[in-house]
Amino acid sequence: MVGALVVSACGNGAATGADKQAASTAPSAGAKARPFGADPASQSAGNPSSAAYTPTGPLIADSGFRPATDGYSFENYGVAPPGAAPRPDLTPDDVRKLFGDAVCVDVAAGRCDLTPPAQAWMTTTNKDMGGGHCYGFSVAAELVFMRKDKPSTYGADTTPALKIDDNPPLARQLAYTWAFQTLDSVRSSTLKGTPAGILEKLQAVLVPNAPETYTVAFFKRDGKGGHAVTPYAIEDRGNGTYSVLIYDNNYPGVTRQIAFDKNANTWSYEASTNPQEPSAAYDGDATTQSLFLYPTSPGLGTQPCPFCGRVSPDGGAPSGSAGSAGGSVGSASGSSGSTPAATKPEMDLIYLDASSTDHG
Repeated sequence: MVGALVVSACGNGAATGADKQAASTAPSAGAKARPFGADPASQSAGNPSSAAYTPTGPLIADSGFRPATDGYSFENYGVAPPGAAPRPDLTPDDVRKLFGDAVCVDVAAGRCDLTPPAQAWMTTTNKDMGGGHCYGFSVAAELVFMRKDKPSTYGADTTPALKIDDNPPLARQLAYTWAFQTLDSVRSSTLKGTPAGILEKLQAVLVPNAPETYTVAFFKRDGKGGHAVTPYAIEDRGNGTYSVLIYDNNYPGVTRQIAFDKNANTWSYEASTNPQEPSAAYDGDATTQSLFLYPTSPGLGTQPCPFCGRVSPDGGAPSGSAGSAGGSVGSASGSSGSTPAATKPEMDLIYLDASSTDHG
């Protein structure tokens, strides 16, 4: 387990009273996080343009990513909408790509029939995606932006030109990158902290040609409504307030913003699901610890297989292994056909606070 990563609040670098309080109450690096709740991702966002945000203040950080040129033109989804062709999730080949040949019982024969633990992991993970692929959308778009993947692999020259209907390779890629959040390499590198600490970290990493990109994950104060979005710039709105500009895959093609108040050490986000439904309010402070930064790159390459060579009494994924995408973003925890959130394993996380000028 990596030690705690400590960063300072932005601005003049001096910790405010709220920041010092957050530092004194922040959990240790070995503490456990509450699991994410149900993702509203499968609901329609209505007309995305009506939810667009236009920044007017100066940008103090900017990666160059833009929703209109680097995001997908279609909405996030849980399952294919009525009348649309099925959209596949993980296949045995994808599980093999994640964990290597050890997940196959017959790789010597040139095929991959999954071992029982691997099959159980794939079934559970695919079921958890039924609540939405928001995390996969963010990671997949960032991989193309980082030039670690090509949209031409999935049928177009640019990310927004891609279509999801009748495009199994793209659907599988969104499922594959959704699964990154279940990997030990990603989970052990995930950052959590106060709003001021998260803001300072984002200011440091949202730069052109950065070696790493991040997905912002958050949930409501009651632990429900977990969602994942792509941060790309920070607007200074004056008087200690900032907007983190994001690509929210529920609102394709437009800029959205998470509001931060450094003085109060708070954040808030208003997410409308569709024009007929009331908007859903997300917010937090230094005590809620409800903001997360997931790095993109650790999920690339063949990962250590946590269930290979071990079989549970029922032939499924062993207890304590990656048999459950526990604490995942975009899973319909507690809903029909999904593991209740209270029974899912929690994540070990690195914590950020806002009590130091050390950028870690």
